[in-house]
Amino acid sequence: ALSPDGSMLAYAGVDEDGVSRLHVRTMSDGRDVVLPGTEGVETPFWSPDGREIAFHAGSTLKRIGLQDPQPRTIAEVQGYGGAWSRGGLILTSGTGSSSFKRIDVETGETTQVGLDLSKDSNVESVWILPDDEHYLIEVTDYGGDREDGVYVFTPGSDDLRQILAVNTNVAYSSGHVLYHDDSRIMAHKIDLDEMELEGDPLVIADPVFELSYPFHAFFTVARDLRRLVYLEGTGETLQSELVWLDREGNVIERTGIVGDLYNPKLSEDGRRVLI
Repeated sequence: ALSPDGSMLAYAGVDEDGVSRLHVRTMSDGRDVVLPGTEGVETPFWSPDGREIAFHAGSTLKRIGLQDPQPRTIAEVQGYGGAWSRGGLILTSGTGSSSFKRIDVETGETTQVGLDLSKDSNVESVWILPDDEHYLIEVTDYGGDREDGVYVFTPGSDDLRQILAVNTNVAYSSGHVLYHDDSRIMAHKIDLDEMELEGDPLVIADPVFELSYPFHAFFTVARDLRRLVYLEGTGETLQSELVWLDREGNVIERTGIVGDLYNPKLSEDGRRVLI
């Protein structure tokens, strides 16, 4: 996650001991600092003033300041990513869930924000728009009741307006919606009054590293669209192999089944796997 002004990059880095910790890199000189007490960090995102970083670690949402780097717990909540409003509220999507949680940064008070989605839907990305009221969200509906894509959403309202029919995480910067499509990062101008896209999208980068589940490309953008950071891809689908492990993590058998694999489910007797 780039800071709003694009001067710093926050990321979860896995160290030699196999533990993820929060790193902050200064873009001007490449200086990289590991923030203490951030073990297990996932999906960091910035406060709107760029002075703090929020992140998930297990079932806890935390915040840490750059000037006083000691993390504080915001709330006990399971989630993925989030958006921090100027009004001091964080909206975070629940992992494998069709709903959001809205959290007061100062008090930790948490309320459920329902959406008009089926139980087979996931909300896997959230980005706040400049009016501090509307959000861009990524919806994947495995039940087929609603078309997958990017929607404009306002908490407290049942109104969901689709603006993109693409499975992608999403960002906003300087009048443009950024998303990925076929390994490319695209920028599409948006009219924030009508909440509609205008003209044709521009290709910003290609190829970008992406996952097919969740539908996610690794990129982040500053508020003024002058700085973008992404992980370069190969232009090919990520390949993985199905392997059997024992409880200590040792490989028992390599199956030779290789492909774009995700969500393995074992049968109760452990003799069959569905993938």
